[in-house]
Amino acid sequence: NLGYDVTNMIALPYDWRLTPNVMQSRDGFFTQMRRRIEATVSANGNSPAIVVAHSMGNLVFRYFLMWLRQTLRKEAFERFIKQEKRRYEAKMKQQQQQQQQQQTKPTTTTETETPEDASWLSSFEALFQSV
Repeated sequence: NLGYDVTNMIALPYDWRLTPNVMQSRDGFFTQMRRRIEATVSANGNSPAIVVAHSMGNLVFRYFLMWLRQTLRKEAFERFIKQEKRRYEAKMKQQQQQQQQQQTKPTTTTETETPEDASWLSSFEALFQSV
């Protein structure tokens, strides 16, 4: 006894007259199959799924596994792109904040140092001292 009975088993009938790629493109069969398997596994406490296929169903299931591999790769790639985009945007936001902080910092000058912008002040002080 593996703990499976009619309450936690599903059937996935298909139109045997169609090729696997038509089953997916026309009916979304493999997408539905994936969703139903995932829902059944989830409803049964994430117990592993056991697939029993017969005759041409074996070939259909094999095609499903190839389709699933490609789909998961595509989903993983899309997740990676989204993650990197978020990372890049966060980095750019951080750089903008740092630039804003640098721009809003008050410039302090000491008596020994004068920034280039304050060269007129030195000239003015020299002129004022001579009077």
